[in-house]
Amino acid sequence: MNEGTHLANCFEYILNADQNGRRLFYLATLLIASQLHGQVLDNNFLSGLYGFRQVLVSTNPAGQPIETRSLVGVLSFDGRGNVSFKGTRNLGNSAPNAATGGGTYSVAPNGFVTMLNPLDTNSTLNLRLGAGLLVGSTTDSAGNLFDLLVAVPLSSSPTSNATLTGNYAGTSIEFPNGIFFNVKNSFLQFTSAGQGSLGAVAASGQTVQNGKRVMQQSIAGSSYSIANDSSGLLVFPVTAPFSTANQLLLGDKQIYISPNGDYLIGGSVSQGAHDLIFAMRTLPGATAAAKNFTGLYYGGGLRVNQSRPSSFAGAVNALGNGKAVWSRRVRQPEGNVDSTAINDYTLNPDGTGSMLSNRFAMGVNNNIFLSCGTSFVESDNYEVIIGVKARDLSGTGVFLNPAGVLNGASFAPTGNPIAPGQFMALFGTGLGPTTAAVSSAPFPTALGGVTVTVQGRPAPLYFVSSGQISALVPFATSGTTAEVVVKVGNLESNRVTLPVSRSSPGIYTNTQNGIGAGAILKADFSLLTASNPARRGDTVLVYLTGLGALEIPFADGFAASTTVLNRVTDLVNVYIGGIKATVTFAGAAPGFAGLYQINVQIPAAAPIGSAVPLAIETSSSFHDMVDIAISPTP
Repeated sequence: MNEGTHLANCFEYILNADQNGRRLFYLATLLIASQLHGQVLDNNFLSGLYGFRQVLVSTNPAGQPIETRSLVGVLSFDGRGNVSFKGTRNLGNSAPNAATGGGTYSVAPNGFVTMLNPLDTNSTLNLRLGAGLLVGSTTDSAGNLFDLLVAVPLSSSPTSNATLTGNYAGTSIEFPNGIFFNVKNSFLQFTSAGQGSLGAVAASGQTVQNGKRVMQQSIAGSSYSIANDSSGLLVFPVTAPFSTANQLLLGDKQIYISPNGDYLIGGSVSQGAHDLIFAMRTLPGATAAAKNFTGLYYGGGLRVNQSRPSSFAGAVNALGNGKAVWSRRVRQPEGNVDSTAINDYTLNPDGTGSMLSNRFAMGVNNNIFLSCGTSFVESDNYEVIIGVKARDLSGTGVFLNPAGVLNGASFAPTGNPIAPGQFMALFGTGLGPTTAAVSSAPFPTALGGVTVTVQGRPAPLYFVSSGQISALVPFATSGTTAEVVVKVGNLESNRVTLPVSRSSPGIYTNTQNGIGAGAILKADFSLLTASNPARRGDTVLVYLTGLGALEIPFADGFAASTTVLNRVTDLVNVYIGGIKATVTFAGAAPGFAGLYQINVQIPAAAPIGSAVPLAIETSSSFHDMVDIAISPTP
């Protein structure tokens, strides 16, 4: 496989993309352009009282559910890393009891928050602090815990029934009597005139007990009351002809409302009730809603699919064109997976719509969104996702954006880990006095007066400029986190801490933005496009970064051999149109530094089309952001 010479011409545009500005423009619209008045975050940004709801499902080592817990109440943050809570806790089908406690928390510069888990003091929550909401899950601690915590800041001014006015959309998930297989999931809409009545609440949802069929219900006589301390009560009375088991929204829900009444969070404190309800004021009807879902958001979710629980904390880059790029740390019964994926979405003028097969809605100020597992057809997916706009970040001098150290091929949002040998793209301001690039390997560790270190080790540099750097992660990078620092002359940037994984794949694309048609070659080294598609049975060459360690180690920044195949040490699977394909080679691309290559055979049963999804699975990650054109076998 002496193909280095052929690839040099075919892929010069890929490695030179950092110089032509396309990548910088793509990321600037998401991360940098709006950051004129921001700053990095710390513990001071999380202070005061937050109303919260947390629901947790635990399983045995086989993934079978054994217990459900929930907690609703108030978190008190002191702005210095200490937190206390007071609320009501439910455990299984036991009587509810008062719960108090405390612990510590830490806010990273990008808004990632670690906090002691109120429902399990042996674990730590992985939370995200956005513009008006705290959301996340237990993703990195030992034990089989699957949960979601959502907290809203409470108003310092008195609240009342009048605080809750306008049109609202919401979602709920419930595990009645603490039984995992009684799960309910719903998407809800209501209108409040600020006088305590919700009238008939429209709910669309499903329950396991009703055979997973999607039901449309009108919950009559629903009401609420809001006290002056931002706490309150939602009441959904029994409504004929629905049974208790099948009514989607039922009973009293203790809630907490945000300042100005833009959104609320809560759940029931009745015995055996383990639910989470979230609602937000929606966009006005005259708004072109789809154009407003743009930028970086943080999110968390809890899911039960095919009777298997999972939960996640992550980030999403919304592109405003019906596509959103997710990066998630997903907790599954088998262990954690770092997932990157492109999700299609639609939005109607009222701010409701769909994301993949889920119901979806945007909040009135475009700061909040929600997604609900309830689909428009029968499914076995029960899910809630809550998202919040990330805060703007900026700094002076040599500033490395804490949310702007990304995979150099996929540009998956912040939180996606780096891997040994991976190309990474660094964004910020004042990162270099000049624009400079190298034309061939080996890459230097100093370029244009700029150096970058990862865990204190020098990183080979391919391209530097004042706003962007392209660098390679040293192969010796290990552990769970890495600190990245840029140095310009004698001036050092802020330190950005990133998760580290064994592998973190990102496939290059023809559009040079990480999504769409993959940068894939046919066996004759011609670029695969819609007008030059592959056929079933063909072997194609997929080019990417982030596959990690190699069987034959070589020096950082040097090109791989063109005479000896060098395979990766990690597991690599490829799925084309959801069908597992045969991988004949996965390793270093001959003749290149930082570039990996997968040779894969198109399955005989692969779908036909100009945009068939192609996904990469490794031992710790799943990447599903690109597609491939396939035509029928002649």
